[in-house]
Amino acid sequence: MEVIIDAYDLWKLELPAGRVIGDCTCHYHSFDVWVVCLKTNQGHSGWGFGETISKGIFTKPAPWITPMPTLADIRQRFERNAWPVIHGNHPFQLKMHLPRLFSDPSYFDTAIRIALWDLMAKLVELPLYQLLGASEDQNKVRAYASGLDFPLSQGEALALFKNFVDRGFQAVKVKVGHPDVRRDLQRLQAVRQTVGDQVDLAIDANEAWSCEQAIERLQLFQREGILFRNLSTPALMSSMSQTAPAPGAEKKYSKNVGSTRSLLTISNNSLNCEQSILLASSDNALVRKCSSEKSTCFTGVPVRSSTSLKNSVALIAPRQLLKESSEAKPL
Repeated sequence: MEVIIDAYDLWKLELPAGRVIGDCTCHYHSFDVWVVCLKTNQGHSGWGFGETISKGIFTKPAPWITPMPTLADIRQRFERNAWPVIHGNHPFQLKMHLPRLFSDPSYFDTAIRIALWDLMAKLVELPLYQLLGASEDQNKVRAYASGLDFPLSQGEALALFKNFVDRGFQAVKVKVGHPDVRRDLQRLQAVRQTVGDQVDLAIDANEAWSCEQAIERLQLFQREGILFRNLSTPALMSSMSQTAPAPGAEKKYSKNVGSTRSLLTISNNSLNCEQSILLASSDNALVRKCSSEKSTCFTGVPVRSSTSLKNSVALIAPRQLLKESSEAKPL
């Protein structure tokens, strides 16, 4: 008998975070969570979770800062938009629907995808880490731990990052973006000392910086001996402000960023790329235009856009990482 998804259960919860969580734009203590359990005709169950945040202090809007609909509304949306796509299909068939299964909010799509991954691992009788690529003699896959540590005291943050390393994480992300750059520098210096030089370090300023500030801060961090390693070294995930750069800024930035050696920055999908610049640096930085209509890759440097991105994004990247050809290679 072919395996198909033929039933489901839904729940809505409010869960405590266990500590204050946040970045330079927000802090909060709880999550609104919806849970989906997808069931097959052969008795398998796959569980998925999606979250939003509605209680806390917020200074900027974001897609995930919104009250979770009622369970009745979630059920109605699920039955209208998701269930007709899911019902009667094999989980592996559904996994191929990229980039998204549905037009609903991201937390909705996320929960269903997690449930599908859970189902796929159970169907092939593998632990999920092996389905994700771990070998039989290596019982883990590489992941990074995001501190969401901005509201924490120095001692609390360092205890958190030490716990990450003790649990085996080889990469961590630190929240920065304080108006006083010395505070960010002190946090990064303390975290680097705590986690050691072998742990990759990424930073996230949550759009607190202009492009000029991003360059200045990266240069300062490097001068002060902050060692960024291979995780997008450092990854400035949604760090640049959405303020449009001034005319001629691309040329200026490509000149300035070239002096910050060995730094590479990337963006996540939440950025308004029409008004943001993705920075990367080397001795001979170039500015290239890439389409936001689809994901593109310049010799191993991916820029993955979301459906909210309207226009092209300016990509400043190391010369040696860019193709001599202007043609972008789809991912």
